Amino acid sequence: KLPQIEYKEVRGMEKLKEATLKIAGMDVKVAVVHTLAEAGKLAERVIAGQADYHFIEVMACPGGCISGGGQPIAEDACARGLRSKGIYQADRSMQLQKSQDNYLVDSCYKEHLGGKPGSHKAHKTLHTKYKNRSQIFDAKTPVLKGTAAVRVPVSITVCTNEDKCAGEELLLKVVDFVKSHGYADKVDIDAAFSSKKGRQGSLCVSVGEEVLDNTSFDSVKKAIENSFKEASH
Repeated sequence: KLPQIEYKEVRGMEKLKEATLKIAGMDVKVAVVHTLAEAGKLAERVIAGQADYHFIEVMACPGGCISGGGQPIAEDACARGLRSKGIYQADRSMQLQKSQDNYLVDSCYKEHLGGKPGSHKAHKTLHTKYKNRSQIFDAKTPVLKGTAAVRVPVSITVCTNEDKCAGEELLLKVVDFVKSHGYADKVDIDAAFSSKKGRQGSLCVSVGEEVLDNTSFDSVKKAIENSFKEASH
């Protein structure tokens, strides 16, 4: 448990702040860098072997989240300093300052998360793995809606950063295929959102519950027809 909550060595508005902590007999070197431009300079120093920090925290905005997208824009460094001061003061006035001392968190672990931090249930519930979220299948625009009671959902990502992307071309082909073969009442076709750039990088397709590895037109046609066969069984 930390004997001291307020670690002031890396506070402040300087572009780069550094400190050394003694942990279990080891000198742990840390740094906090503000703005991505300064982070780039620090990265070059690390690559060149001129900086040997164990941990580096990068603040994209000057002063960190106090200048982030959720705050009113303040060009004045003094305003950012006052915001920081207010947050530190609010934290000092809190009855509980450490999450492990919060009885509600403790009760949540005991009643719902396997009894303690690090339990199997806690790990399964609270941990996640990286997913490429540049394609967002949850943000969809309907293109074609069927009328049958049971329909096959088809989603094709369309890149918003370029005209006539691979996804848009494939989407038009699939819609024409579905209509010309009399499948229009059996499918729901949606255009999903993609922010990835690049002709092939923007393309991702799902048919039913399956995300296709091969996104060629022939593969999508085959997947749709196979879904009809599975539905008939």
